[in-house]
Amino acid sequence: MSSQLPKLYLKTLETLRERPREHGCVWLGEAGFYVDPEASLRDPAAIRSALLNRHWPQMHFDLVPFARDSVDNQYCFVRNRNAAEPERWPVALWMYETGIALPIAGSFVAFLDWIGISAWEHTVEAVDHFVTMEHYQAILEPTLIALNRPVLRYRESVPTSMVTQLARHLRMARIDPQAVASRLVLALANLRRGNVERARADAGEAVRSAPWCALAHFVYAQTVATRLLHDEHMASMCQVLRTSLAFNGDPEMPHFSRLPQVDAGEVVAAMGAISARIDESDPLWDIVHMSAAENPAPWLRAALSHADENRLFDALAFAQNGLHVAMITGVRDAVHDPLLLLQELYEGLGWAEYVDLVQRARDHFDPLPQE
Repeated sequence: MSSQLPKLYLKTLETLRERPREHGCVWLGEAGFYVDPEASLRDPAAIRSALLNRHWPQMHFDLVPFARDSVDNQYCFVRNRNAAEPERWPVALWMYETGIALPIAGSFVAFLDWIGISAWEHTVEAVDHFVTMEHYQAILEPTLIALNRPVLRYRESVPTSMVTQLARHLRMARIDPQAVASRLVLALANLRRGNVERARADAGEAVRSAPWCALAHFVYAQTVATRLLHDEHMASMCQVLRTSLAFNGDPEMPHFSRLPQVDAGEVVAAMGAISARIDESDPLWDIVHMSAAENPAPWLRAALSHADENRLFDALAFAQNGLHVAMITGVRDAVHDPLLLLQELYEGLGWAEYVDLVQRARDHFDPLPQE
């Protein structure tokens, strides 16, 4: 995996490093950036290593935290095979209480736009003590202008029928077509209004932008849940289980509380209701027909089945879901087998950074010496 970081992120650090620190961070809108004034910006590998040292044991291993919000949820880069180049890394908001992450911007460039859009609305509504008009005018707007962001677009008018929260997401989707979370908010709003085609278009764009996000597939499935699109609905529900359940909704997530949290057991039940037919040779068969989605074991069996066929990326998705399900149980011992399998898969791929993160997670959940 690359040791680089997005170029605009490094430029942002350079811009922020002379700013005063508050609560251990340099704040730009609602994002508190981790800025080390002593770090050399000519050594992005060292900066990336420092960021990975902030990785929480409960985090998905694709995540690299680089900033936080006012209550310690983390803004993270999402590095995966769908976005190999750092400039294309999406940005996700990770919730520390649930371990759920949601992609909110298609790149770091777009994340700066999200900060600007959100901060402008905060100043108008005066709802956040971090984003006062003084902060916006003295720090945020000049910084974004210096980074060549289109600050005037953040104030563009939207249809007057849109409530403030939806207006924010409409602005974001206009600037960043790959803003997955905003697309999903708009898709569900359009679905409630009966505008099914618009809802399907927004959800479809979210799936294309983040095919690894379970929530994107789940919302898309809701937009095609008609009799005429039975097969497409079933295929989308299957994709929910084949992708990472850790990329999901959280009712406590700021700005995105309207998005549902996908529960694997409920997905399996829904698939039964639509008479989902899955071949017994498909690793999903065990999970769906045995109604065992809330048990880590069938996820790990499915991962091993894919690994035996040398389909390591598919194996990763099932192993990650096994870990996600184990985390939800709250049983500390339940995470051991998923972590061990993930470590073996990452070793097989030669992803040394990931192997190190998994080992640290194993040390956290099992401090006893390992064989």
